[in-house]
Amino acid sequence: FPNERKFVVNSFIDYIENSIGKQNIDIIVGVGHSGISLATWLGEKLKLPIVYTRSSAKDHGKGKQIEGVLKTGCKALLISDIMSTEMDIPIAVKAIKENGCEIVGCLAIFSNKLGIIENFLKNENIKFHYLTDLETLLTVALMKKKISSEEKNYVIEWTKNPEVWDKIRKD
Repeated sequence: FPNERKFVVNSFIDYIENSIGKQNIDIIVGVGHSGISLATWLGEKLKLPIVYTRSSAKDHGKGKQIEGVLKTGCKALLISDIMSTEMDIPIAVKAIKENGCEIVGCLAIFSNKLGIIENFLKNENIKFHYLTDLETLLTVALMKKKISSEEKNYVIEWTKNPEVWDKIRKD
């Protein structure tokens, strides 16, 4: 999907130019496996180096959690596909900070707006931005008749307390 990829990268660049400033970024950090391609495309376009983080250090080779050259004191921009309940972003933040770098922001394509990652980033004083969210997705899907009102409400109920809701559903 080259057109969609171009749209995502250009949307990230617009946000960077208007809210962070390219001059305030030394390196792009892909968060988890999904962030590798996003970071690569963005790094290429901005002519910035990239690294990527794993959720934990490898148990073989050099045992690295961060792949690539990360210089102490650099200003890093994190890139992920989603802000959800996964802990990839908090783990990446910890790894980058432990390597002596400042995190100037975190960008994602999508957020389910559960507040878990967003609250973490707020507490860490890290600016964040996502291109779209679950509410928008549900509204468009309903408008295009891809889902029913009942299905939309079902998902909205889940967002109110996903951990408890998932447990109830499994029982």
